[in-house]
Amino acid sequence: MKKKIIKKSMNTEILKRVSKLLLVLMLFVLNACVSQPKQKDTARNNLAFLYNPSSTPLHPEFNLYHETASRSRLYIKLFPVELLFNQANEEGSYQAQLRVHYELTELIDGRESEFVADSTTADFTLRMSEVKNIFVANLPLMTREGSKYILKVVTTDLLRRKGTTNFVHVDRSTVNTAQNYQVISVATGYPSFDKVFHSSEEFYVKYNRRGVDTVYIKYYENDFPLPRPPVTNLTSPKPDFIPDSIYAFPYSDTGKYMLRREGMYHIQVDPTQDGGLSLFNFGENYPRVANVNDMVSPMVYLANSQE
Repeated sequence: MKKKIIKKSMNTEILKRVSKLLLVLMLFVLNACVSQPKQKDTARNNLAFLYNPSSTPLHPEFNLYHETASRSRLYIKLFPVELLFNQANEEGSYQAQLRVHYELTELIDGRESEFVADSTTADFTLRMSEVKNIFVANLPLMTREGSKYILKVVTTDLLRRKGTTNFVHVDRSTVNTAQNYQVISVATGYPSFDKVFHSSEEFYVKYNRRGVDTVYIKYYENDFPLPRPPVTNLTSPKPDFIPDSIYAFPYSDTGKYMLRREGMYHIQVDPTQDGGLSLFNFGENYPRVANVNDMVSPMVYLANSQE
């Protein structure tokens, strides 16, 4: 009888220990199943390199145009002199290998979505015997009207194994945003990657909607007040955006334009709506400082009002 009691007591003790062990295991499993908040990777989110052009050997430029209601096109301009050319290929000729990868993320209430709306990777082979001063490529991307996106573009020199990351704001909020217009250089036939022109440069303006018969151009003289120096902690004066002249021309995507006078030119197909495309003429010397007058304006940020 005494042996049975001892045996029963031992069995009870073993059951208690097993129960405690199972409880600990269950708590451990439950804790592992609970989703933990994602920790921000500080290194991956460090974008300081965007403000240091010397941190990367590549300096691509981008232009975006909304072709249709569901498709946009990204144009990439690169300088071949920044790429590494070598003869390590089957042809034995000097070639460079370029890779362009993009990820399109929609902005919802001003924040990036967790999902990628579109992405692609494209490789390009550049032959030194064929390339010119610039290399231009283009990639399609799927977008929709009424939305805004952030486009992350990674451009990589595959031979050098170095690249750069850029971000392009994609605005399809209305049909009047600047990306609904495309400016094409008459001299090169390529889309213009700059919004500044000299008075002798010719270009075309293309709008993506049909049924447009008139284009309106508002001209503003280059007399906007300079922003106040940041150290003054004073509010900068707001310019009065009242055009000095308004022109109306019959719309044609083959019509040539020139910005003959210095100032800002705002191009619209509907002058009653906000939005449009702004182009600039800052003078024949821009961006160089060629005379004393070009040096006067920057002095505002170096001297006080009395000086």
